[in-house]
Amino acid sequence: MTTLHIFNKPPSDIASLQDCLRCLQEGDGLIFIEDGVYTALNPSLESLPSHVSLYSLAPDVAARGLPERLSKEIELVDDASFVRLCCQFDKSISWF
Repeated sequence: MTTLHIFNKPPSDIASLQDCLRCLQEGDGLIFIEDGVYTALNPSLESLPSHVSLYSLAPDVAARGLPERLSKEIELVDDASFVRLCCQFDKSISWF
């Protein structure tokens, strides 16, 4: 069963990120939204296993002026694609 993890915490909430990363399983996805897009700048995310797909919500990234700073490993998605991701995975977990 695959899970889409929805992460909106800022980088200062290290404990939530660590908890989230520990829960990732093969085939899961992790999307950064709201202030979570700042967390997506963390270089350690590039060392995640390749079986985890990484996404970031493009409007949130643009609103914070970060499009040029994100890793190429993170796919930018629009709102419609975010909805499709929620339907693509078996379940979702929000890290709010």
